[in-house]
Amino acid sequence: MEPIVVRPGEPGRLVVLFPYSPERVAKIKSVPGRRWHSADKHWSVPDQPGAQERLTALFKDETIETPNHDEPDILRRVRSAVRSRHFSPRTETAYVGWTRRFLAANSQPADTLREADIGRFLSSLAEQRVSSSTQNQAFNALLFLFKDVLAIKIGLIDGVVRAKKPQTLPVVLSKEEVRMVLTQMSGSPKLMATLL
Repeated sequence: MEPIVVRPGEPGRLVVLFPYSPERVAKIKSVPGRRWHSADKHWSVPDQPGAQERLTALFKDETIETPNHDEPDILRRVRSAVRSRHFSPRTETAYVGWTRRFLAANSQPADTLREADIGRFLSSLAEQRVSSSTQNQAFNALLFLFKDVLAIKIGLIDGVVRAKKPQTLPVVLSKEEVRMVLTQMSGSPKLMATLL
């Protein structure tokens, strides 16, 4: 099951996010002052002293993620932008992860990086032999970072080495290929193959 995410919400409240399960809903309903926010599809509980410890005890056999306050500001901004657009928790994890890797690969602050830096990073992924879908996910995460978080317009990114798509064998033989196979057969196997 996906982890439970507890993070600050509106003043005086903690947001509690988790995919639906009857057991989790029954547990959160036992918390005094809890509220269901149908528009945003999350629960909130009063942010009182010891609230996080009580939630940890309530969901004792489950993983609870809390925001990392030591995390760089840019990663917190990415998280906030993803959540404000109601993207899935998996998208948030992927976008924050790619942002972290991109910043680690470049020693400059994020707002000083441009198209050439993105191109170098994406090309380095291809050199590491990642799949094309992984490279595309990284590209989308970086576009989101620049466009929606940093509000920097990104132009054409030249010279990116693209990850190769895996070659797939055709599922159906051509007529000529079927003829070649049948000419190599004889007897009952040929008769059965011809009927097929």
